[in-house]
Amino acid sequence: MAAIDAISLTEQSKMLVNFFKEYDKSVLITDSIIKIYQRQDLNTLYKVYNSNNTTPETFDKNLVQKRNIKFTEKLIPLIKEQSVFCAVGALHLSGETGLISALRKKGYTVTPIYSKYKSKQLYINDKREWSNYGNDTLMISVNFPNDPYLETKQSGDSTEKINTIIYTLNDSIYNLKYSITILNIIDTVIINNPINLYNKIVSNLELTKGWIKTKDENIIYDERQAKEVEFNIAKGLNNRTKIVANGKLLYVLNVTGQKEVIYSNIAEYFFNENTVLNPVLYLNFNISDETTETPLSSFETHLKSSVIDTVLKSDSIGYIAFSLPRIEDEYMITFTSNDYVAKKVLISTLGINQTSKPELELIGYVTLVKKVK
Repeated sequence: MAAIDAISLTEQSKMLVNFFKEYDKSVLITDSIIKIYQRQDLNTLYKVYNSNNTTPETFDKNLVQKRNIKFTEKLIPLIKEQSVFCAVGALHLSGETGLISALRKKGYTVTPIYSKYKSKQLYINDKREWSNYGNDTLMISVNFPNDPYLETKQSGDSTEKINTIIYTLNDSIYNLKYSITILNIIDTVIINNPINLYNKIVSNLELTKGWIKTKDENIIYDERQAKEVEFNIAKGLNNRTKIVANGKLLYVLNVTGQKEVIYSNIAEYFFNENTVLNPVLYLNFNISDETTETPLSSFETHLKSSVIDTVLKSDSIGYIAFSLPRIEDEYMITFTSNDYVAKKVLISTLGINQTSKPELELIGYVTLVKKVK
C-alpha cells in the first residue's frame, strides 16, 4: 500500500477516471497480459505493458521500479544463506530494473525453468465435409466447410499491378471467421528473403487500432519459411495468422475467434488442409544412338535425389516421360542401355517455385555412345 500512498490523490483520481474512459482497452490489455504470461513470454509481456501503459510515471516508479530495488535488497541476503522460494508479480521480473536483470548484475546465474504443462486441445466434432474452392493458378488448395465469399482487388499502376484475392467465411456454428488472402509479390529481392516481408506485414497488423500482439514466431509451414502471429483484438476474441510465400505469391491465412477455438482441431484442420502447392514438373526425354540417331528400343532411367531412388522403364521406343515427385531439390538422372555407355544428367529444381506456374514441362534429347568392344 505504501507504493500507492506515494502517488498523489490528484494522480490517483485521474487514473480512476481514465480507467473507466478506456475500460474496454484496459480489459483487453489485461486479457492480453494474462495470455502472454500463460505462454511464459516475459519479454513480450513487459513490452505490451510499456507500449500500452497510460498510468502516470510516478505510478510505475513507485509500484514497479522502487519495489524491484527493495525486493532485490531483501532477497540477496536470504539466498546467500538458504534455498528460497520467492513469488512476485510478473511485471517485477523483466525490464532494466526487474529481478532477473538485477540478480544477473550482482553476478548470479538466473536460469528459467519453464512449465511443461500444455492445455488440452479443444476437440470439436465437426461432421461437415470441406470442399475445395481454389484453382491451379493460385498454387494453394482452398478448402472451407461452406461456400466462402470471394473478393478480388487490384492496386498499383499499369506497370506494377498487385492482384489480391480474398476468401472469407463466417462460421456461425462455432463463431469462427476463416480468411485466406492471396497476392502477388512484385519485388524480386523480397522473393529471395521472405522473412523481411513477413515482418513488414506483422508491423502493419500491429497498427490496427485495438490489436495487441501476443505471439510472434518464425515457423516452417509446408516445408517453407513462414510466420505465425496472434493478436488479441477484443476481450475473449483472438486472431491467429500464418503468413507464407510461394515464389511470386504470398498467402495470409487466419482464423478469428475465442482463444481455445482458434487452436482447436477444426482450426488446425483449416491450416493443414489449405496447403501451398508445388508446381508439377514434367520431364520428357528422347533417347537415341549418338552416331545413327536411331531411337533406342530398350533403356532404363535411374532417378535419384535426397528423397527418392528409383528406376523407370522406357514408355516406348526412344522415349520416356515422368513427373518429379518433389520440387526444391536436385535430381541425378542416369540413362543406361545394353552395349551403351551410361550418361548422367543433373536436373536442379531449386528456385522453380518462383515461376508461380502450376505446371512446367522440360523436353530433353539424350544420345548414348556405344561401348567399344
